[in-house]
Amino acid sequence: MSNLDESAEPVSYEASMPLEKILAHLPSNANNRLHRDKMAEALFGDSKIPRAAFTDHKLMQLIMDPNTELESLAECIKMDPGLNLKIVRMSRTALYTRGEETRSFEDAFYRIGLKEIRKIVYADTVASSFRNFTIEVNWMDFWRRAVLKAQLTEKLLKAALGNKNFGFISGILNDTGSLLIMEYLPEQYAEIAGLIDSGHAKDLAEKSVLHFTHAHVAGVLCLKWRFPYDVAMGIYYHHSDLSRVDDVINVELYARAGLSAEHLADLSLRVIDEGLDIDELDTYYAGNEWAELTDLIEDKEVLMGIDLEKEIESATNMANILTTG
Repeated sequence: MSNLDESAEPVSYEASMPLEKILAHLPSNANNRLHRDKMAEALFGDSKIPRAAFTDHKLMQLIMDPNTELESLAECIKMDPGLNLKIVRMSRTALYTRGEETRSFEDAFYRIGLKEIRKIVYADTVASSFRNFTIEVNWMDFWRRAVLKAQLTEKLLKAALGNKNFGFISGILNDTGSLLIMEYLPEQYAEIAGLIDSGHAKDLAEKSVLHFTHAHVAGVLCLKWRFPYDVAMGIYYHHSDLSRVDDVINVELYARAGLSAEHLADLSLRVIDEGLDIDELDTYYAGNEWAELTDLIEDKEVLMGIDLEKEIESATNMANILTTG
C-alpha cells in the first residue's frame, strides 16, 4: 500500500492556547470595547463557528499525516457523500478530464492526485465553517478570490519554505475575518463599506471604526483553531507594516506572501473579468503598484513563472464546486 507523499504539510498544530492569551491579540481601547467584546463572544461563544474546524476533523488528521495510506484516505472520503461528489465534479473539469470519462470516485481520486485533493478538503472545511452565516454574500466571487489567493500564497511560499508550507490554508483564511465582521457587526461593517466607497483603504477604514481589522480577526480565529503560530500571525499581520513585524519563525514570510497574493489575485481577476490580456498584467498596474508588488515578492522568477490564467480557471472551478453543493 502507498503512503502520502513527502510533500504533505507537517502535523504541527499548536497546543491549545489559553483564551485570555488569544484574546489579547484582538486590539482594544476604551472606544472599541463593545465591538471587541461582541467579536470575542462570537469567536468563542457562538456555535455557528466550529470549535476546532481542523484539529478535530478525522479526515483532516488523515490528510495531514504523511504516513496515512492512500487507500485509507480514499475510504474516509467515500464516507462523506458531499466531499465525494465535489472530487468527482472537479475531476470532470477541463483541467483534469484529458479526454477521459470519470466513471467512479476511484477514477476521480487518482486522476486529480493527492495535492489537489488536499486543497479540496482544506477549502471545503473552511467553506463549511461559514455555511450557517446569514449574511448576503456573493459566495462564488468570495471563494473564487479566496481560493486564488490560497493557490498564489502557496506558490510564493514554496521558494522560501519548499513544499512543506501552510500557504494554501493561510491564503484561503486571509479574508474570513471580513465574514465575521459582516455577520456579527453589521452596522459597523456598513460604516466601513461607506468609507471604502469614499476612497479609504479597507484596513484603515476598519481601524477607524473598530480599532481592529479583518486580518486581526482571522488571525485570532486561526489561534483558536490551533494553527502554527507563524501561520496565524502571518494572517494577522498581512495588512501591517512588515518592518514592524517581530521576527518570529516565518511570520514575515507568511504575511508578505499573503499580501502579495492578495494584490496579484485582485489585479488578475480584474484583468480577466474585463476581458483583457492576462499576459500583459504589469501594463494594467499604475507604475508604483507594480513596483510595490515586485518589492514584496523578492524572487521575481517565481512571480513570472505563475500561470495566472490556469490558476484562475482552477480557482473558478473550485469556487463553483464549493458553492453549488
